[in-house]
Amino acid sequence: ENLKYLSLKENRIRDFPESFSDFLNDHKDFKLFISNNNTYCDCEKKILKTFLLKNSASIRDVANITCEIDNNGTISILPLYKIPASILCPKFNGQNLSFKITIWLSILFFTMITILLLYYKQRQLILSFLYIHCEQLFQLLCEENEQMDEKIFDAFIA
Repeated sequence: ENLKYLSLKENRIRDFPESFSDFLNDHKDFKLFISNNNTYCDCEKKILKTFLLKNSASIRDVANITCEIDNNGTISILPLYKIPASILCPKFNGQNLSFKITIWLSILFFTMITILLLYYKQRQLILSFLYIHCEQLFQLLCEENEQMDEKIFDAFIA
């Protein structure tokens, strides 16, 4: 009740609880200072921006509450209340996602083709290694008939 002034300058404030907003509405003569809390702007800052705009009468340094925005590689520090919602939380870009999915699927496809080609070229070496070191895996990969068909037998006549 006796608290009339609160300075939360130079902290890393992300947001405020709804109860604090109610407190500010009930105490019109209360002064709050929260500038110099530079943080990176993202979707989470929408809550803080809403709080600032809703309680701008109690917050005395709204213009000095800033955050960093990456604008095509250039970092800008702007007052949070001036940043449009479209920049703070850009809408989902489906075209960008489809491009990323295409790239990842292409990489996956070429990796699988490379593995299959290596297996085809080095099949005997891989099967020999599996037979020596991983017999259970070898038995899963090769059937008994397949093993006998590909074996080369030497016959020694005395």
